[in-house]
Amino acid sequence: MRATIKLEMFAMYENAPPKYMGWNKEQSAVARVEGFNHQAGGLRKVYIHGYLDYSKANSKGSRGIYKLYFVDDGLYEVTERTAWRRVEQYYLLITNGQKNRMTLEEAIAWLETNAKDK
Repeated sequence: MRATIKLEMFAMYENAPPKYMGWNKEQSAVARVEGFNHQAGGLRKVYIHGYLDYSKANSKGSRGIYKLYFVDDGLYEVTERTAWRRVEQYYLLITNGQKNRMTLEEAIAWLETNAKDK
């Protein structure tokens, strides 16, 4: 079953403030976690293409622009900008279209029991 992950994109306009002004321009992103990357010692993931939704955008494009990700069941790494200067990273387990937020440790424990390539 599919689920939708909706993340706000900040400052999508042309003259967005540069990073040296104290603002991290890293945008929101979603990656499907496919297992362990044994060579690099981390997780193997594939970033997913999202679709921009401008229907709630303000006139400058600084707020209200959302990126929608349509995802199947599985484990996803989410990098979400929650404020102009704050970015959160967490994991979502999608099961039958239901979202369950997890920490990195919980995601690794889930992968150890469910990954095909352990």
